[in-house]
Amino acid sequence: MVSTHEDPVPGLTADEVSRLREVLIVQACIKAIHRYSIGVDLADLDMLREAFHDDAVLQMGPTWVMTGHDEITQIANIGVRWADKHHFSMDHLVVVDGPDHAHGIYHGLVLYVTPDLVHISGTARYRDRFERRNGVWRIAHRNVEIRYFSVHPTAEVTLNPPELSNEWLERIREKERKRREALRDSGTGNSPP
Repeated sequence: MVSTHEDPVPGLTADEVSRLREVLIVQACIKAIHRYSIGVDLADLDMLREAFHDDAVLQMGPTWVMTGHDEITQIANIGVRWADKHHFSMDHLVVVDGPDHAHGIYHGLVLYVTPDLVHISGTARYRDRFERRNGVWRIAHRNVEIRYFSVHPTAEVTLNPPELSNEWLERIREKERKRREALRDSGTGNSPP
């Protein structure tokens, strides 16, 4: 077998090596996405810096634009007011545009708990432009399109719950049953399923 690639891998064709490189690039870009999510949740500024190039742009909606590590890492400080928070990323689609450029889109789900234990959820669509600089893939530009936020003031939130006992689960079921009865009895027609 003759490989035309400058770094031939024994047993692989040039096409297979090319596809393997693409997989590695996609994985490196997804790793940057995960560093953002976990960095925000843990307020880990070093992890956030590892997600973005030092001159990166993070745009959330049409008016909130952060440029560079100093501004972008402030997003982690905003989150310290939450009792708990989780960013989940899913449906990653990364397209390699060349040896040093890629772009991608993914969906995000956020779950927040306020200090008074109100549960908030939301979704967003993230559009990223990735670049490899000095051999490292990071986000160069991120556009966040917030899709919705929803407040769930009646949800029972237990931070660091005890072992899931039948008693604890039954208490949650009973609270939900009473909430449904109250909605049904209120005559608003908003009886949940």
